[in-house]
Amino acid sequence: MRDAVTECDLPGIGRKYTFTAEGGEQLAIVVHQTGTRELFIFPRGAEEPCGVIAFEDDEARQIGAIISGAYYKPKILEDLEVSLQGIAIEWFRIGPAAPARGKSIGELQIRKRTGVSIIDIIRAGQSLPNPGPETVLEEGDTLVVAARHGQLAAFRELVTGRGSGKPMP
Repeated sequence: MRDAVTECDLPGIGRKYTFTAEGGEQLAIVVHQTGTRELFIFPRGAEEPCGVIAFEDDEARQIGAIISGAYYKPKILEDLEVSLQGIAIEWFRIGPAAPARGKSIGELQIRKRTGVSIIDIIRAGQSLPNPGPETVLEEGDTLVVAARHGQLAAFRELVTGRGSGKPMP
């Protein structure tokens, strides 16, 4: 997945975030030090915005909550949450001292020993979906796993060597 959001400091003003949509349209948001937010809308390929809207802090937070789904969730997302009840999707990074570094998924017997399934590995910015037992885990890999909540501690210990704490720093 490409990086859709870029950000930069605007000295004396605040911070600017630019989002590029799949279709090439851009949205620039300037967050002023005063809390005001300005939203600039750029059609695909345009150098100048076709519209600008300013929001006070409380207005921006309310709009953000609406966009994030805090007020309303489409039916399809509600159905997905029901089907995933009891299953957690977590991310774990393989560090230089991780006991799993340099070992294959099969060699570690991850599913047999922990019940956890590795559903993806993010390696050097690339996705390796559904890795097989021959896949060797490398330093810097991010493992995306599916598990029941009670299975994560054993997996964390086996793969990262950390017995508690957050899955990823």
